[in-house]
Amino acid sequence: MQKIARTAAVVLLLSLVGVASASATTVSPSGSGTAYTMTNSGNVVIKDPAGTAMSCTSSSLTGTTTSSGALTFSSESFGGTCTGAGFNWTITTSGTWTGTLTYDASGNHKFQITVPAGGMHFSNGFGCTYDVSGTTSAWNGTSGGKYVNTGNLTLLNAGGLSVSNVSFGCFGTVATGPGETLSATYTVSPVATVSP
Repeated sequence: MQKIARTAAVVLLLSLVGVASASATTVSPSGSGTAYTMTNSGNVVIKDPAGTAMSCTSSSLTGTTTSSGALTFSSESFGGTCTGAGFNWTITTSGTWTGTLTYDASGNHKFQITVPAGGMHFSNGFGCTYDVSGTTSAWNGTSGGKYVNTGNLTLLNAGGLSVSNVSFGCFGTVATGPGETLSATYTVSPVATVSP
């Protein structure tokens, strides 16, 4: 069984910005110590800049809110197997990952994640390793997503992540540069209600 292990906490920072309304945006349940779990039933897909896809069979994140309103994940794991380009892969993560939740004029709640420099490290166990990270600019280094009040958080197949530090052992099978994408759908429990 392959398992992707998180080596540092993920911080899901709910920076709630009212795009089309002056009223305050709120998330409930909230408050310091509120526990959340995010689970995925196997539609995680990671693609490199050339479009080569890696899929993982399950994923989960667990964490609690802090007094500042951030949601800090103590663990992130992918059970089953992550496969791509004919190999099983292990991914370790590091640094502080942040997310931003906003809403637009149509009332859609939108979510994007920023992966820190060196935030993901991939290894296939046969000498091929590489890193995936983002940048500090607004859209680079993010995977766009959408949250709905039924408890579904969808990360879209959006570019913006960048591949670097590809080892010689990859023999040209991993494309470098910008264009790495991440897709997944998570069920959030308890259901977080965002208003307006």
